[in-house]
Amino acid sequence: MKQHRIEAHYEPRSFEYVKPSRYTPDWELTPTKYIEAKGYFAPADRSKLVAFKAQHPEIEILLLFANAQNKLHRKAKTTYAQWAEKNGFRWADFKEEGIPKSWSLKD
Repeated sequence: MKQHRIEAHYEPRSFEYVKPSRYTPDWELTPTKYIEAKGYFAPADRSKLVAFKAQHPEIEILLLFANAQNKLHRKAKTTYAQWAEKNGFRWADFKEEGIPKSWSLKD
């Protein structure tokens, strides 16, 4: 830019964007409350849920884990449950408690 005498700022700031994608939850409780069941919680699934939540705050995704104490990956200290809490998702451990009654349609 200097060589061409153009005044410009190199990498002045970054912008967030979300690429268009589709998300289909596993079960609908109400038009604004859904259950997503997870055995293996892949990184792509985690990213998709965070992006979806940011773009659709009016929709609640409830995470039902086969084992909420599984680690995000082999060397991780963070469990599925801890990830869910950190990212503002309500969750349940199917192995431990099944589907919580608090997730009922009346909730």
